[in-house]
Amino acid sequence: MEEVREKKPGFEMFAQTLVQQLLIICCRHIRQNSMEPLESPSPMHERISEVVRYINNHYMQASPAGREILRQSYYFSRFFKEATGFTFIEYLNSVRIKEAKKLLGQSFMKVSLISKKVGFGSVTRFGRVFKSITGNAPLHYRKRK
Repeated sequence: MEEVREKKPGFEMFAQTLVQQLLIICCRHIRQNSMEPLESPSPMHERISEVVRYINNHYMQASPAGREILRQSYYFSRFFKEATGFTFIEYLNSVRIKEAKKLLGQSFMKVSLISKKVGFGSVTRFGRVFKSITGNAPLHYRKRK
């Protein structure tokens, strides 16, 4: 609610990411406390869930396997956006930036190393994406933390 109230640059994507995290936590809780497995509404939803799990586990790779195929598939891209609220690249970048924020706040690693560690091939691109999502350049974000 604070993000929406303050309306800092990138607040919409940040708020969507937080809502998704909440949904994932709820789903995990339900799965742990339920004997019946949850069913996906459709085979495409199951594929989307698999892709989201893959992104969450492999975001640090500069080029996750199949990324180009997924990007080129109009149907998949449209369905991914409907299911998650993000394009494939927006979701991938939000996962990467979330991890980068942790590293900036909890370590003294150089920004160039962090950008590579979270999967960006270019420090310049990392800086641009980081600023578009958080409203701050990586070093400015670190100083504030």
